[in-house]
Amino acid sequence: MQNLVRAPNRSLLSRDWVFGIVLLAATLAVFQPAWNGGFLWDDDATITAPSLRSVDGLARIWTQLGATQQYYPLFHSFAWVEYHLWGESTTGYHFVNILLHVLSSLILLKILQRLGIPGARLAAAIFALHPVQVESVAWITELKNTLSGVFFFGGALAYLHFAEERKSRWYALALGMFILGLAAKTAIVPFPAVMLVVLWWRQGCLSLRRDVVPLIPFCIAGIGFGLITMQIEHHNIGGEARYFAIPAIMRCVIAGREAWFYLGKLLWPSPLYFIFPRWSVDRIEWWQYFCPAALLFLGVCLWAMRRRIRAPLAAYLYYVIMLVPVSALFNQFGFRFSFVADHWLYLAMVGPVTLAAALADRVFKLLKGRGRVAARAAVWILVGVLAILSWNHSCVYADAETLYRSVLKGNDSCWMAQNNLGIILQQSNQTGEAIPHFRAALDVYPDFAPAQYNLANALRQTGETDEAIVHYRKALEIHPDDAKSHFKLGDALMQMGRNNEGIAEYRLALAFNPGLTGVHYSLGCALMLTGQVQEAGFELRKAVDDDPRNFDIIKALRAVYIKGGQPGEAIEMDRRALELAREEGQESLAADIEADISKLSQAPPQ
Repeated sequence: MQNLVRAPNRSLLSRDWVFGIVLLAATLAVFQPAWNGGFLWDDDATITAPSLRSVDGLARIWTQLGATQQYYPLFHSFAWVEYHLWGESTTGYHFVNILLHVLSSLILLKILQRLGIPGARLAAAIFALHPVQVESVAWITELKNTLSGVFFFGGALAYLHFAEERKSRWYALALGMFILGLAAKTAIVPFPAVMLVVLWWRQGCLSLRRDVVPLIPFCIAGIGFGLITMQIEHHNIGGEARYFAIPAIMRCVIAGREAWFYLGKLLWPSPLYFIFPRWSVDRIEWWQYFCPAALLFLGVCLWAMRRRIRAPLAAYLYYVIMLVPVSALFNQFGFRFSFVADHWLYLAMVGPVTLAAALADRVFKLLKGRGRVAARAAVWILVGVLAILSWNHSCVYADAETLYRSVLKGNDSCWMAQNNLGIILQQSNQTGEAIPHFRAALDVYPDFAPAQYNLANALRQTGETDEAIVHYRKALEIHPDDAKSHFKLGDALMQMGRNNEGIAEYRLALAFNPGLTGVHYSLGCALMLTGQVQEAGFELRKAVDDDPRNFDIIKALRAVYIKGGQPGEAIEMDRRALELAREEGQESLAADIEADISKLSQAPPQ
């Protein structure tokens, strides 16, 4: 059998060190706009939840399904360590992503060199600097990609050593790295199939005993993690099932279109969006059936050529195999928004990029003199252009508002972006501008309860309480057990003078979530307003227990005691308020409270 691993020489190692330093500097520069980028979309799920920040929480990340949003324990453990290093400062998270991405690029370089594939440096540079990689590197959540990529490539390099030397230490290292990679993201499940493709390309044939059997444990590990991920995806999809009721034939059509779409973005990476428009599956246009057919036809043609040249078929198989886990053949949570995303191409792009780099290197060798120099210069200038495009695209990830506005420029039907941009605008006191975005989200997806709730809140802020009540009720039609919607609907009804209805909504909010902040206080005030003093006191005492440093709650409970003829208890509330006022240095307020205490103390008993 031909050697799978080519021994490195010192000259090559020296040049690789220089190349690695240059690639690191270039990648850092390309992603500079995102160095201090804020948290985006679901990045808050990446930041370790307060309940998991202890050592016990770290153990639960590994042992308890459901402790985290997805069962990616290595990914969440990395996030756990990062939180303890730099808390909620985003810069550290971004630099870790960039450094892991560069490390993956350099390991890929070593793999290609050891396999004797020409154009290895060019392929590694394109992998590091191509604009489709920006989403994976600049988005903190995609630590899943950059981390799993390191273990994917590291495991592949170790397995190539094993395939050559047949030493158990290399096998154990490869299997361990693969399992760790799965624990970061299960998209690397096709690893054993990919290794078979590489071995077939290098050897020209496969041996059942030598090549296939050693990969069986890898397959078992991959299937196990894959089943867990599928179960969790199914649970997360929940009420969004309407987005996944796709017939098998349409799934194949979409998967074929995805493969060609991604190739197109590799060749012409513009425009790129955080969320691409979602293709309609209600009626597939006739031309779309040619997508899977053309993909299959290409595979047949490459198969027919395999005796003369195997590399194109190997690159094709790698690309298609790596896309399978993130294709329409399987349900993905992200399919609610789009069937394609740049971060799903992160590892799959290696196949076509490596083939293109190898072909470019062969062309260089066919040329002579100035022609060769000019061709090399042209190719590396093209890499520079890709880097500039990546820098420009990185600017989009500077903050959430910029990101969502960029999405809506090319995908204004993205209800998620419309809703999230509305939230950002509302939080920055631009409620009037937020309302059209909430309405746009509901035009596309009327059953999106959060947008109904957010629109209702915005309408209340602008004084349109009647319409706000309508949207709160629509939100509750979709999710009847949503305590926050009941709470805010209660506030709106009280604002309209519909006190009994408001009290009923407060009680429902507490029934669904007894610990929801603020409900006991609002219910206590409502009961006081309707003359139910005893019940009001009961609710306000609970409110004080929940928030003992809130002046408004203490003041409301004091009023209940005054109304109920309990001056002693009222004085106790005043003393509590006086203590808080002095702690916070509010001397004027403290003086007023002391005056109230004096008056109550001198008042005749009732």
